[in-house]
Amino acid sequence: MTASTGTIIWSGNIGTASYATGTSVTLTATANSDSTFAGWNGACTGKTSTCVLTVSESENVTATFNLSSTPTPTPTPTPTPTPSPPPLIPATEYTIPTAGSAPWGITSGPDDNLWFTEFNANKIAKITTAGAITEYIIPTKDSKPADITSGPDGNLWFTEQGANRIGKITTSGTITEYIIPTAGSSPWGITSGPDGNLWFTEGSGNKIGRITPSGTITEYTIPTAGSAPLGITSGSDGNIWFTEAGANHIGKITTAGVITEYIIPTAGSTPWGITSGPDGNLWFTEQGGNKIGKITTSGTITEYTIPTVGSAPLGITSGSDGNLWFTEASANHIGKITTAGVITEYSLPTPNSWPSCITSGVDGNIWFAENVGNKIGKVAIPKPTLFNLSVTKTGTGSGTVTASMGSIDWNGNTGTASYISGTSIVLTAIAYSGSQYQVWQGCDFVHENRCTVTMLAAKSVSVLFEAIAYPSTLTITKTGTGSGSVTPDNLEWQHRQH
Repeated sequence: MTASTGTIIWSGNIGTASYATGTSVTLTATANSDSTFAGWNGACTGKTSTCVLTVSESENVTATFNLSSTPTPTPTPTPTPTPSPPPLIPATEYTIPTAGSAPWGITSGPDDNLWFTEFNANKIAKITTAGAITEYIIPTKDSKPADITSGPDGNLWFTEQGANRIGKITTSGTITEYIIPTAGSSPWGITSGPDGNLWFTEGSGNKIGRITPSGTITEYTIPTAGSAPLGITSGSDGNIWFTEAGANHIGKITTAGVITEYIIPTAGSTPWGITSGPDGNLWFTEQGGNKIGKITTSGTITEYTIPTVGSAPLGITSGSDGNLWFTEASANHIGKITTAGVITEYSLPTPNSWPSCITSGVDGNIWFAENVGNKIGKVAIPKPTLFNLSVTKTGTGSGTVTASMGSIDWNGNTGTASYISGTSIVLTAIAYSGSQYQVWQGCDFVHENRCTVTMLAAKSVSVLFEAIAYPSTLTITKTGTGSGSVTPDNLEWQHRQH
């Protein structure tokens, strides 16, 4: 700002000048390049750049300058592309005879069929690889059967979430039930352990349970309260691994009952299903975190985000193709993840089918339950690579060997079976009367009389049975009217004088 006469002395934005009374002064306001003059106030008014006033007394004048506001053009919004739905998976679906049965758990049975639970229908059912379904009613009403697994005894074992029991069903359909000691424990997941027992989770009981094939139950309390354990599986390290949905942990329990917990990096991940992978690690779903997790047997966790937001992954299993397969309940997808973490998703034919649990069948295909769709689904996997397993019985004794999956064809003391690449099998050696089990050879893992092998190539294992050497007894009787002694070498003689 300049004055037509005199000098304005500035201090910041305040300027002063002295004039004789009656002096006429013209003030000129000039805006800088980044500003505009907005107008006068006080002794001068208006928006012209000049102000003329006659000084008759002390006067106050205000000049207002504003920064230039160059209008920023509003960008044209770029439309968010609608993601293309995953490709439709070439799945075959089989409708369950009982309407609204709400199938949940599913597993491959020792009879080469698939067995599954019907949560709302109170039934256990089996489906052949050709799609024929047979259903069996559970004796206890409203038992709410949840998970199911093949047992080491050749039967199927399942949890009864509503009845607080563990159930057993033979391949011919005979059901036996065992009450869990902790009331209201809400048993959920179940798996066959390397020790020849069944292990299960107690969602409300906050415990891991163990049941022998004869029905004896032992329970182990999880250190973290309210952990809500759900999924459970056997690991390649000979331990049992489980998810803690309420505590955001992965848990490990030894066959002796010692529990270790590992925190999942993603908070509120709600881990659900868990399985042993072909790479020797444990893989699990994060229903709340929308991820697939991997944990090594030493406890290191890696997570992989599922492309579809809010997919709600639940079940997970190892496939015959060396990948992991999982269900996305809310997204109505089946997902596949490689051991390197690459995820592919596939849409299911039936809308809103809500796929829950998933397993690999002896036919090499992926089978899953559609909880809302009331169907069992099958995804055909390209013909897998088969490897032969040879089992040889040696020693002076005798016994038998059973397999957790498939059947062994015996020719004398040598048995053979073929398995899909990546399949893990538990062989159990059972000695006949008069013999005893000694040792396994050639196994990946041995626990007592059980041998675990993973078929990544042809394998040969052997088991040693030895005859039990019972001591022979020599009885010597002395008779007659006299007395004497008999003392052969190395005989501890006990006699009675007559």
